[in-house]
Amino acid sequence: MVLLETPDKRPVHLQIRDLLKARLATGEWAAGALLPTELKLADDYSVSVGTIRKALEGLVHEGLIVRRRGKGTFVQSHSPSSAIDHYFRVVPDRGTKIFPRDVIIAEDEFIASDEERELLGLARGRKVHRTYRKRLIDGVPVIADILSVRSEDFPGYDWGRWSSVFETPYEYYEHKFGIRVVDVTERLKAVAVDQSRAEVLQLKPGEPILLVERFAATFEQKPVELRKSFCDTRHFHYLTRIT
Repeated sequence: MVLLETPDKRPVHLQIRDLLKARLATGEWAAGALLPTELKLADDYSVSVGTIRKALEGLVHEGLIVRRRGKGTFVQSHSPSSAIDHYFRVVPDRGTKIFPRDVIIAEDEFIASDEERELLGLARGRKVHRTYRKRLIDGVPVIADILSVRSEDFPGYDWGRWSSVFETPYEYYEHKFGIRVVDVTERLKAVAVDQSRAEVLQLKPGEPILLVERFAATFEQKPVELRKSFCDTRHFHYLTRIT
């Protein structure tokens, strides 16, 4: 039985949601694992099944768990299907969403830039693994990416090699390093394409493109990845759904 902290005046289902989230953060339930039944959790916390259900609904909304009818509730695991459903939002002006084909251009270890140090929480002189890639849709380069991760968290990082095994970096982080991305923040801005990205996207320097800056974190907002995606939106748009 788990006793709730009495000084906490929030609704009980929010307290239980946070307790369950803490158990996920410790790795008590691994990615893809089946959670205990609602009845078992209700017994553990001495609350009603309805309260447990509301707590679990909060975790579903945060993308931490997934319900499968007739099977139970599982810890969310990164996969190609979850990537295209939740994280890939560049869509053709006509037609359906297509998962891109990735081509690694270059990959190496670098001293972190000021921006990388600030967003990834690194001291001056610390290093990052930086990957440059292009993303093709129907054979056409549409996105030029720069992905940066903390070297100290990813020893032996080699996305270029493992990209043939895992279809997304988030899968790679989860399965090879035990680091789960659970929170993503993006900001969008129209910019003029520079020479390097123009060559990748087959554009002229100075042409307008969409820059998507993404910050990915694991539990308790610990930084995982900084990503800059330079997108050619002449025949594509960025689609998001607000619910």
